[in-house]
Amino acid sequence: PQRGALVGGNAVSLPLAAKEPLPVRYGGGDDQFADCYLQDGQRPVVVLLHGGYWRASYGKSLMDAVARDVRENTEFHCVNVEYARGAGSCERASADVAAALAWLAGPAGKRLGLDATNVALVGHSAGGQLALRHALRGSPAAGRGGASSATVLRCAVSCGGVLDLREARAKRVGGS
Repeated sequence: PQRGALVGGNAVSLPLAAKEPLPVRYGGGDDQFADCYLQDGQRPVVVLLHGGYWRASYGKSLMDAVARDVRENTEFHCVNVEYARGAGSCERASADVAAALAWLAGPAGKRLGLDATNVALVGHSAGGQLALRHALRGSPAAGRGGASSATVLRCAVSCGGVLDLREARAKRVGGS
């Protein structure tokens, strides 16, 4: 069977439980894209946020192996999210998380079988900080609950998250 999906505004057809990730755009920004690792049917979703200390040279490819592992060894869909990186990007990255979760709960996410009422947000390093920040207070840019209020986070996991940014800066964690 085939299922229709909306990718970057274009309708496409993809096989159920495709082995290759499905690239999607969750917003109009340069860094607002993700890869969907899909199972058959509607399922809960693991959303991955990569680390890399907000540096431009690190991207979602850091979490590709984790995304494949989620798809191959669980019953969940997985969405590996890219977000704004580089100098001064922390607030933009937080807004990108909100936009990605809002997309997940929208028509395109529903067509892909993403259950926005059952989401785990998992991040590593900078992504861990973003995951907990969003779970605790939503995106400051979108306001509490903001644009992603239709998405229900069941859990947030921070793997090696940079959680005390003042302390990290004082200790020059990450070299700068």
